Amino acid sequence: MRTVFLLLLLALVWTACPRHESGDAAARLEALAAPQLLDTLMEDLVQLRNSIQIQGRALMPDEIAFSEKVDSLEGAWRQWRNRIETLKVRVENGEAAPDTLPLDALESKRDALLQRARALSSAL
Repeated sequence: MRTVFLLLLLALVWTACPRHESGDAAARLEALAAPQLLDTLMEDLVQLRNSIQIQGRALMPDEIAFSEKVDSLEGAWRQWRNRIETLKVRVENGEAAPDTLPLDALESKRDALLQRARALSSAL
């Protein structure tokens, strides 16, 4: 009898607890959309790449390799950033629920991009 009572009590508490999943998901999306360390780091890398490329001489092989790595990283960063902005607009327009978004994957992608950007900047 106690087991049944405890199970019913647990079920009651479980259903009575407010769920903040969509609120948490919306906050996570807002946090991803906000300017971050990754954005600042990417802007610095792009600026450095641009300053290397406008020099009036032939580039060294390591400068060419750096420019190509920044190009690749910038393309991936822009795709990630566009995906975030698209999802944000879809949520604002009511076309998607925040709790159905692939936020874990987007955060993992952000972390991978940040790791690549840090590695690239520390290699200088």
